Amino acid sequence: MSSLTQTIGNMTFKSPIVAASGPVTDTVEKIKSLERAGVGAVSTKVTLFHQPIRGYRRMYAAPGLYNFNPSDIRNDFEAGVELVKRAREAVDIPLFANVAGRDDDLESWITIGRAMEEAGANALELNFSWPFPCG
Repeated sequence: MSSLTQTIGNMTFKSPIVAASGPVTDTVEKIKSLERAGVGAVSTKVTLFHQPIRGYRRMYAAPGLYNFNPSDIRNDFEAGVELVKRAREAVDIPLFANVAGRDDDLESWITIGRAMEEAGANALELNFSWPFPCG
């Protein structure tokens, strides 16, 4: 049987399948399950540097372009860092930390990136598509 192993930079993927950021990557148990199922890497559920509005669901829209109605959690800074830290201790596959800084604040991107690196992320997935207002 041929190998599906891939190497990119200093990361080795047991398979070319990467589980995208979403509800299936929001807990350590789910990430462990994905590793057992054979995924090569995981991108954790998005972590926001700043939660624009806490406590209720909201819909975003740009007429003619998109409607976005999030119904699952978005990790705040501390919860996202803890998820990466705990997942790093639990699995051997590469972990991508999906992060979103504030669009008007470069330092927020640097801060969240460094925190994820220290928590054990192998790489960052910069989430520029998260539609939230500045401020």
